[in-house]
Amino acid sequence: MDRLATARDDEEDDRLDGERIEEYGKYVVDSPWAWLPQPSRGVVMPGRPWRDAPIRPIMLALPTGRGYTIRGHFQDPEEFLFLDRDSRPLLFRSVDGLARHLEADDHFLVEIEDWSQVKDWFINLVLTPDPDDQIDLEIIPHVLKLSPQDWIPELLVAGRNLAAEFATVFDLTDAVRLLAPGSRLDQLDDVMRLAQRSLTGWSARRRRRNIDTISVVRDWNRVLDSIDQMTLWED
Repeated sequence: MDRLATARDDEEDDRLDGERIEEYGKYVVDSPWAWLPQPSRGVVMPGRPWRDAPIRPIMLALPTGRGYTIRGHFQDPEEFLFLDRDSRPLLFRSVDGLARHLEADDHFLVEIEDWSQVKDWFINLVLTPDPDDQIDLEIIPHVLKLSPQDWIPELLVAGRNLAAEFATVFDLTDAVRLLAPGSRLDQLDDVMRLAQRSLTGWSARRRRRNIDTISVVRDWNRVLDSIDQMTLWED
């Protein structure tokens, strides 16, 4: 009898899940949230929902700590948005703190169509961000003090990209100038991108030796200071 009751309960759970998924699909198919995986009883692998997602949680490491925010990247390749307060970057020291902030609806996501319908599911997914979206800006100057052959192209390219986005969105004049096309950090970025290509890696290795490491480290520290001093923190 107990087994029969359990089987019936499982069938009812499956039916309700099916209805919920069907209803969810109705309003996200043509919405800005169509990329979200549909809710199900299955476990969502950490990071999987965020692959190529236009709106995603990221972890950012700065001299004053590690924090989480939301990054939005829309159709315009130059249009980025991050959580902010009074036009300053807002970072949370835990994903739980980030989730509580999203619950409060005091952020740019509320202006995106269908946010109210996907809010609970999106926040549930935020609790398992993609490990690839952990960007350690603080460590970059230390890496650059190593021998050029020990530099990590993936880290430097990802760090430069995020720093440039922050500098542009929050109008960090000094950082924008230091990351601008033709700057030392921009030239370093070009070399690192070359190093990621197997056929041109030898050229990048040669160019690394000509980089003014002392000046590059100084410039990176200035970019870091600009972002760090502008950032607001919450638990």
